[in-house]
Amino acid sequence: MATTHSRRKNLSDLMLNPETHPHVGLWLDKFLPKQESQGGEGAYGEFFGEAANIAISSDYRSFFNAWKQALEKDGVITKEAKALGRLAIGLGAESVLETNITIHRTYGVPYIPGSALKGLAARYARLRLGDEWKVDGEAYQTLFGDTSTGGSVIFFDALYVPGSAKNNKPLLIDVITVHHPAYYQGAGSPPADWDSPTPVPFLSVTGSFLVALYGPDEWVNAAFQILALALREEGIGAKTNSGYGRMRIADFSRDSSPQTLSPTVAHIPTEKKPSRQWIWRKGTISSDGKYVIDREDRSKKYRFHQRHVLPKSYTPGRKQEVEYAVQEDSEGHVVVWVKKKYHMLKE
Repeated sequence: MATTHSRRKNLSDLMLNPETHPHVGLWLDKFLPKQESQGGEGAYGEFFGEAANIAISSDYRSFFNAWKQALEKDGVITKEAKALGRLAIGLGAESVLETNITIHRTYGVPYIPGSALKGLAARYARLRLGDEWKVDGEAYQTLFGDTSTGGSVIFFDALYVPGSAKNNKPLLIDVITVHHPAYYQGAGSPPADWDSPTPVPFLSVTGSFLVALYGPDEWVNAAFQILALALREEGIGAKTNSGYGRMRIADFSRDSSPQTLSPTVAHIPTEKKPSRQWIWRKGTISSDGKYVIDREDRSKKYRFHQRHVLPKSYTPGRKQEVEYAVQEDSEGHVVVWVKKKYHMLKE
């Protein structure tokens, strides 16, 4: 096993102060003291231990509070999800080390990417719920979208909740033990009881994370229901078969079952099919692209969603002239349809 020094000579004696260097990602990416050749996977244990002991920046709590307030001010629904054990997020991502972990680039705290949350919820819906949640089902298409149109719910990154982990240190040293290294390296040796196990250290995560979803209320509620089931039953990230990744979302009972949470038993509002007979008014898209404003009475301002835009391939630009119609679904909720100017509807 050969050892290669990784730092420049003038940094070789650098000692980590976990209180004054509060950025785990920087330490892991830039200050690895040495690298080992194949077979030295267990050599990084001390280095990972130093990273797990790094304190969270004192500025992070202020950022987190401001970020949460900004989301909620814009109508984003937030709920805390508590890890029931440990999480392994981004374990197999590219890294100079044998393993990796998803770390916030600016503040050096762990987080769960919104794409991971959406992917988990979509997979659970396809495999475990009813026909309307199949890939080509109306409910699935509306909530998650597809390659041509976006879904009606936005999944934000779930940031670590300050103070939710013991001593406010969400990273923990963990280990994967490879019991038959020669076999897995393709050396041609079959697994045997006398093989020497190789422990591979890695970082896992604990604590609570703020899950934030935005969209129509009924669909956000459905998304939270699906996510609560998926996080509890399947888990997120790597090593879920070993019990990692299980979480519980606040406001959902520990005793909840698919029968009580499943969106398949929730009513999906029925929307009217767009018609030429509707009253289509002239409007202008707002400067932020989220609202349509009546051309004759600018006090009339309506929020719309991409799934209610016609034709489906059309994305209205900011300050662009369009036509719009206001209707109600089966539950009396206002639905705003927007169509490209002069677009003809088929009856």
